[in-house]
Amino acid sequence: MTASSRFASQIQRFRQRRFLVVDDFAEFRHSMKKMLEEFGAGQIDTAASADEAIELFRRKPYDVVLADFNLGDGKDGQQLLEELHAAGLLRPDTTYMMLTAENAATLVMGALENRPDDYLTKPFAKPTLLTRLDRAIERKESLAPLVKALLQCPLDRVTELCEHFAEQQPRLASGVFRLATEHLMRNGHAEAADNLLARINQQQPVAWALCGQAWCALQRQDAAAALVLCDEALIVSANTVDALDLKAEAQRQLGDSAAALVTLQEASRLSPRSVDRQRRLAQLARQQGDWTTAYRAAKRTLDLTQNGTLGDPEDLALAADAAFVLATCGDGRQQRRINDELNQLLQQASRRQNGSPATEWALQVVRLRQLVQRQRLDEACKLWQDLKRWVPLFIGAQMVQVVHHLAAALEALDNTTAASLKAWLEKQPQTNNGSDTALVDNRIGLHAYQQGDHELAYQAFTAAQRQRPDSSTIALNVLQTLLKLSQNRPLNNREQLACRMAIQTASRLPANDGRRPRFLQLQQAAAKLLNDEEPA
Repeated sequence: MTASSRFASQIQRFRQRRFLVVDDFAEFRHSMKKMLEEFGAGQIDTAASADEAIELFRRKPYDVVLADFNLGDGKDGQQLLEELHAAGLLRPDTTYMMLTAENAATLVMGALENRPDDYLTKPFAKPTLLTRLDRAIERKESLAPLVKALLQCPLDRVTELCEHFAEQQPRLASGVFRLATEHLMRNGHAEAADNLLARINQQQPVAWALCGQAWCALQRQDAAAALVLCDEALIVSANTVDALDLKAEAQRQLGDSAAALVTLQEASRLSPRSVDRQRRLAQLARQQGDWTTAYRAAKRTLDLTQNGTLGDPEDLALAADAAFVLATCGDGRQQRRINDELNQLLQQASRRQNGSPATEWALQVVRLRQLVQRQRLDEACKLWQDLKRWVPLFIGAQMVQVVHHLAAALEALDNTTAASLKAWLEKQPQTNNGSDTALVDNRIGLHAYQQGDHELAYQAFTAAQRQRPDSSTIALNVLQTLLKLSQNRPLNNREQLACRMAIQTASRLPANDGRRPRFLQLQQAAAKLLNDEEPA
């Protein structure tokens, strides 16, 4: 292909796609937009923050995202990528390029763990951007037919399908086999994935494929085999963080939790910006009685989730648990420092809880324990009366750390309840991975709705919806609650928008879904309320 024909192909490729540029500096957004226009792009939107980018994504899909890593206050580019994935807003054929002036190894590792399609360090020249962006788009374009075919292909035919694609495009063989094995693993076909990965590693051991086999070994409860495979992956590539994560889990399953803790600490040193890794490190350190590590990791988890929707009330409870232990063990100076830090954590959590009742109740439980420890029992008794009705919801949502705090506080107030909570805690597995805040908020919403507290129900359901914007179940709950509220007062503009968004989400229910008739009734009632046209 000649240079002129390649440039013409690039222009055509860019013209057909929707671009989104995310950067907190207006001048850089303007510069990027101008460069993309020179490349032939005609559909370009810009966002000054991750939250603005997410809102744009909810309105329409984008083919290419160019997002800075450091977006100032609020979510960073890594959190944006995580939340787009978590919310199901990032299509498999969307190209995501991370742009950053940061070059620290830990930041780069953290960004790359979320698998952007490319990573470009500022400053960069226009030809460099064009080449790298065109290459990334072309690669996604070449793999798009495979992604589409995988969604339609029976799982027992996936190996045959990827072999066919690899023969057609040998230069993309590695990407083809990786997509196929990940598809099999996501859909619970570990044996088929393992067979395919073994064939790859027989030809030439590859770190990601060895990690895939280790994951498959853990699925069949063969931790010893997983441990060997992880060590092989680390020989191929010493800084393979996935291999360290899997090795720690294999060591834990083999009963060597002390070694697992050391391995997980090494993974966190290499790449400290993973929420899941810091959370697991805090939990494992707590089980081992390493309260200093547990406290640091739990605080780090809170820092990483402070601007996003991936936080969990359990993170706050674990940090508080470690803080109470450290404050008790230390001298007066350390006790004051830890107590001051705990108060700061509670204040920060209170500011950022963003309307989530689950987080609010977790905060109140930690405050209850503080009051008891400070012998302010009258205040503690009053707070306990307010919290009492939520205990079944905490237990139903498996909020283990929150219940642990509650049991510790109640020993001085309500020993009967404390004993029953401790009995429940003893039955919980030591590897509890915390609660799902969206599910907790949804349960609180259902409870409040049944009690006739529709304002609290709406608050809880919308908090759940922010974390699970693609959930039809939560959308139906939001819609039904808004219709109840409208019987007593007019809906404001924000609530009317929430009503329309809930209808849009719930409309994705298939025709054979048992919830479809309920949705159609709610949709019809909402159309009258909003003065919209009657649905067809």
